[in-house]
Amino acid sequence: MHPSLAIQHIEGLPEPTKSLARLAASSTVLAHLVKLDDLISHTSHPQEALCIPAFYVHLNVRDLPLLRAQIRKLPKVSCLPERLACALVGLGAFGKLHGYVHPGAREEVWSSAWAWIQLLQEVNIKRAPELQPSSDAMRFVFVRVILAFSSQPKTCSSVMAQPQIREYMAAGWAAALNLPDVSQMLLADISTCVSANCDLANPDHLRDVVAGAGGTMNDLASLIVRGMRGLIPPPSTALADSLRLGLKIHGVLNLAHQLPPLKEALASHGIVGVICTALCAHALSGLSERDIAMLYLFTMSIVNYYLPVFPRNTRIKEALDSGLLRAIVFCACFKNVELFEKQLQELLGTLLPQALVYHSVLTSLRAALDDAEPLTHNRAFRESKLFGMWQDFVRLATDRLDLLVKFDRGKIGQTRACDNLECISPIKLDDDLKWCSRCHSTFYCSKTCQSQDWADHKTLCKSLLQRKNELAYLSPELKFLRAVLNHDYENARADVVAKHTKALEKHPNAPCAVVTFDYRQGVDVQIECGPALDEAEFTTQHYGARVGRSDRRLELHVMALTVGEDRTEWLALPMRVDAGGLVTTH
Repeated sequence: MHPSLAIQHIEGLPEPTKSLARLAASSTVLAHLVKLDDLISHTSHPQEALCIPAFYVHLNVRDLPLLRAQIRKLPKVSCLPERLACALVGLGAFGKLHGYVHPGAREEVWSSAWAWIQLLQEVNIKRAPELQPSSDAMRFVFVRVILAFSSQPKTCSSVMAQPQIREYMAAGWAAALNLPDVSQMLLADISTCVSANCDLANPDHLRDVVAGAGGTMNDLASLIVRGMRGLIPPPSTALADSLRLGLKIHGVLNLAHQLPPLKEALASHGIVGVICTALCAHALSGLSERDIAMLYLFTMSIVNYYLPVFPRNTRIKEALDSGLLRAIVFCACFKNVELFEKQLQELLGTLLPQALVYHSVLTSLRAALDDAEPLTHNRAFRESKLFGMWQDFVRLATDRLDLLVKFDRGKIGQTRACDNLECISPIKLDDDLKWCSRCHSTFYCSKTCQSQDWADHKTLCKSLLQRKNELAYLSPELKFLRAVLNHDYENARADVVAKHTKALEKHPNAPCAVVTFDYRQGVDVQIECGPALDEAEFTTQHYGARVGRSDRRLELHVMALTVGEDRTEWLALPMRVDAGGLVTTH
């Protein structure tokens, strides 16, 4: 044993600490050890160092074989033996006192601590529901010890060489996030311990980290997002701590970025909202522009990386609710804004405009614009290269928000025709028709019409049902998409009619001319007219065939929507010709 760990060192303590240390070291009465552990938080540094032997005596590895044999005989552990409870307190003390351990003794202390951690983990695995302390409390002690000794040059390599060490680290990180009253700075240190020592591209590291997080990639994604959320500094945080926490967030983002297969899981657990919240927190931190720009530099590109993940409208809504527009305007005011131009142009010119067709996104947009509006008066922003792009975005947003208000107030009438092509009944209001009970996408004026159309509709019904379930398009969302299309059609009616006529002349043998409203290009909607699209999905082709059989009573309009990375949804909306013009049937 290293001389600095000898029990006689406690004799240098003043009273009453010395008497308490003697009691704590000479017995397995837990109360004495707990009292000493509480006391060291309020003693001077020299006294803390002298207390170390009183805790180390409880990490004597000679007791381990007998204790392990006893534990393994038990089907469940319902009560922690006093000897093990003392060892757990001793471990916790070294998580706090590691800085006072003599450099020559650190390897020895770590070796003993690791042996006890492994035994206590066996207890944790076999725990009964009533066992105290909780599993999270025990895992938190483990990770504090691992953090303490992995941060020391003398022991770092020994710590990281232990089998399954990264599983313990990830499990401890999750435990720390579950426990109340764990300081934000300690959470930051634990997250750094994990992110700095885990390479998710390494299969062994990945296996252990996933196991520690809960056993699945989804659990790991949840842990990473929760870990980032726990690092976002509140407004009252000191400047130095704000910068430190911001850098720690970058460390966790780097960890997430190592494994592309995690991308969708991270997005589903809300990483977009967490990143945007962090961006806004940086802006309010009081840090210098130079420091904030440094924190933004990597983070803004990460926003663009996750926003396109399917379903995109969910990601965009999350970003708007978490302050993305405010972060964009704030970033555009930087003196070195050219560092961010590519990311900001992609956001304002493509990613955000693509989503302004969704009811759910627009319900979040107005508050987001109001939140960002005060920053737009900044002279630096108005003189930036991005101001013109911002104006184009706001112009489109205002138009869609006006449409949203009319839609929500019921001022946009919804009319339909019966989907049975043989039906000659007039076009009616939505409420006067009944939809197919399976796909909720085709409408009939009577059961007779539905029966007559079933032979044709049954080939489409399954495809429509699958699409709606996959895209989670609820009825209000679909109705609003139709309203957007009708709105844009009315605004461009003359152009659409001209293109439609020209397409029919150019392709006289085509079953129908398809009018495509392409919302994938950004602020401006691209309208094209031509034969049925080869790249479009089955539903569009099926509707095209119906239009061809309709004797010009139907026209086919298609919305091209970006719903995910490199993924387009072709939303087919047949239009029935009526005396009053064109109205939607879907």
